[in-house]
Amino acid sequence: MFKTRILLVEDNFGDVDLITRMISKCNDLVASVHHLALIEDARKYLLENLHEVDLILLDLNLPDSDYKNTLHTIVGNFNRIPIIVFTEMGTTIGLRAVEIGAEDYLNKNDLSQDLLEKAILFALKRSQHRKCYEKYLTR
Repeated sequence: MFKTRILLVEDNFGDVDLITRMISKCNDLVASVHHLALIEDARKYLLENLHEVDLILLDLNLPDSDYKNTLHTIVGNFNRIPIIVFTEMGTTIGLRAVEIGAEDYLNKNDLSQDLLEKAILFALKRSQHRKCYEKYLTR
C-alpha cells in the first residue's frame, strides 16, 4: 500500500495528538505525518519540500495567521496539493476555502476517524483524477 505523506499544520497539540492517532488507526490509509504549528513554517516547508507532501491538513486559525491569511498563503499558493481545512467557524468559511482550492473542509467539533479517513482518501483520489485529466488535455 502507498504511504501518504501528510503535512499537518495545527497549533493545538491536543488536536495534533488526536488527529495523528486517528490517522494511525485508519484501515485503508497508511500515512506519515509531519507537523508544523505556524503558517510561516508551513509555507517555507512547502517551498522546500513541495514534492514530499501528498496532502495538507490545515487549521485555519494559527498563532501567526488569521483564517484569511492562512487561506491565501497555503490554499491560494499550494492548491496543486490536496488540502483539507479544519475550521470551527462554520460552513461559510469552509465553503470559501473550497472555492479557492481546498478539496474539503471539516469541522473540528464533528471530527471522527471515519470522517477524516474518508475525507483524506476522497481528496487524494480527486486529486489523482484531476492530474490524469490535465495530462490528457495537454496531449
